[in-house]
Amino acid sequence: MAAWNLTRLWLGNYYRTYPQTVEEEVKLALRDPKDFHFGPKPIFRDNHKKLKRGHAVTDGNYVSSRWPGDAHSFIISFMKLFPDLKRKSSDLSIRG
Repeated sequence: MAAWNLTRLWLGNYYRTYPQTVEEEVKLALRDPKDFHFGPKPIFRDNHKKLKRGHAVTDGNYVSSRWPGDAHSFIISFMKLFPDLKRKSSDLSIRG
């Protein structure tokens, strides 16, 4: 929403794909709109030591996150879909 607000003065609704925000659409789909939970602010990237900064949602076999800054939270949620896989702790470390 912030990116669209920055450009709409010059471009109008050019980058606005849908008439509603995702938040509005999700709240309409919920039995009680109060069940909607905001994720953490997307300004901070998550990392393996600060996972609370990230946000990922799992629905069945589908995992989604908001932006590349949520990569660690996304992969941890994705890995939970495969609980029977054997992993070494070194497979989970971040290599730079």
